[in-house]
Amino acid sequence: FFQHAIHKVKDFVAHSDRQDHPILQRLAESGRPSKDIVADVLGLAITSSVSLSKGMHLIIVLWMTPDNSVM
Repeated sequence: FFQHAIHKVKDFVAHSDRQDHPILQRLAESGRPSKDIVADVLGLAITSSVSLSKGMHLIIVLWMTPDNSVM
């Protein structure tokens, strides 16, 4: 799974002529090794998804608490 994800990100970053994601273009032009760029992008994606899921968990717990229930 991870090898497939890394391969997809490498392919995406390798096409530096894409204009839809300027941050990835700047990363590709930085001259850093592609494995470092892939690690940064995956780290950011994982960190963001964990933060979002923690926030959603807190919202759901608050909503499901009998004292705060909207129903």
